[in-house]
Amino acid sequence: MAAPRIILFAGQRADAEGREGYFPPWLETSAREAIASHLEGEGELIGYASAAAGGDILFGEAVLERGGRLHIHIPCERGDFVTQYVAPAGDRWVERFDRLCAMAASVDVSCEERLLGDETLIRFNNLVLQGMARLEAERLSSHV
Repeated sequence: MAAPRIILFAGQRADAEGREGYFPPWLETSAREAIASHLEGEGELIGYASAAAGGDILFGEAVLERGGRLHIHIPCERGDFVTQYVAPAGDRWVERFDRLCAMAASVDVSCEERLLGDETLIRFNNLVLQGMARLEAERLSSHV
């Protein structure tokens, strides 16, 4: 029996509607395929990520499509997170975020503070994600 595969994901956010920068809409298919390729393999799949528009949501969708368990951690209260990290990319991403959260094994908020333009809560959330993934790996005698 294959050991559980615990994967911690941090990805690029999708560009705001009407702007092209690091993750324009035309890269979505390539990003989805690259994520899918990385997730191939044997064993239970357990994913940890935030849920910003772009790579995070693509990863979460891919984990769930493969019957895996997804644990989402967002850095602040949900409304503030959606406003700043999901909605700028468009309504389609907000719908995908909502669907992903509804299907995830867990959705946790790392801190109830509001995001005020400071990246401290984002960094803190990334540390929480790393810690949770490592604890799960230790519990299951696996690795991240």
